[in-house]
Amino acid sequence: MGNALRGLEVSDKAVSQGGLNGLVYVTHGQPQLTDQHGEYIPLEVQYYNNGGKEYRATGAKFAYALNTADGGKLPALYPSVLDRVLFPIDDVLTFET
Repeated sequence: MGNALRGLEVSDKAVSQGGLNGLVYVTHGQPQLTDQHGEYIPLEVQYYNNGGKEYRATGAKFAYALNTADGGKLPALYPSVLDRVLFPIDDVLTFET
């Protein structure tokens, strides 16, 4: 991935490494959700409503890099390879839906 980015003459490094790529990590559901007693609520029992229909949180994960200075988004990366490709895991911004 780094060679491809350098070939396009755009930043190939994460923000924490002096580059321009911010990493965004999205999870469908809330893995850290707790009840009033501090007990974790498993994703398998987390539901939400949309348009009058009820859906279960899937726990699906999606990550991508965003480089607004160079004018584009990098391709999506699988979370399991994030630390082996370009970005250390501490560059991840987590959003839970």
